[in-house]
Amino acid sequence: SRAQLLTHLLRPLQRPIRILDVGGEFGFWEILDFTQLGEIHVTLLNLFPQDKIPSNFCSHVGDARSMHAYATDDFDVVISNSVIGHVGSFQDQKSMANEIRRIGKRYFVQTPNHYFPVDWRTLIPLFHFLPLNARAHLLQSLPITSFGRLKSHSSALQWASAVRNLTHRELRALFPEATITRERFLGFTKSFMAFQGFNGPSMLTDEREGADL
Repeated sequence: SRAQLLTHLLRPLQRPIRILDVGGEFGFWEILDFTQLGEIHVTLLNLFPQDKIPSNFCSHVGDARSMHAYATDDFDVVISNSVIGHVGSFQDQKSMANEIRRIGKRYFVQTPNHYFPVDWRTLIPLFHFLPLNARAHLLQSLPITSFGRLKSHSSALQWASAVRNLTHRELRALFPEATITRERFLGFTKSFMAFQGFNGPSMLTDEREGADL
């Protein structure tokens, strides 16, 4: 799993570790059980401030596509979990990827696979392959989001187009030097994890180009 791989990659690093979590929330680190990771200092960068976090965490508000507040190699590790699909166009995603590569001595980026057959937001098979207007119509007709049926066509269009999941080929273009491994579910590739800069042996990777299933 992504948590096991990330823990595996962090384990050999010299402490303390300065980590930037792009688009991160403290709840992810609770699930990861950060207290078992030794001395880490985590900056949570998101569109909103976060409070009630431990002293070794801090919260910054910012844009993942333009992180000029941070210098080159400012952090030992930059992490991003299921965020790069939310920042806009492929050019926006490239801007975010370039910032991650600039700021971190190492990075770990996880993102859902565009070709996974089940849409991860609605849990409806093949929903994300439908034309945009068809998706918007279904969002208005059926209570398939976490907050029910959408009333206006404009809000349905906005919700339907808010995520741009990546293919393996696109992820390779964004992170050309990375090792990419697959997170699988029932034999299908559910998501990808791209990481770079970690020394020593890593877990089994699958670098096959093309087939994302």
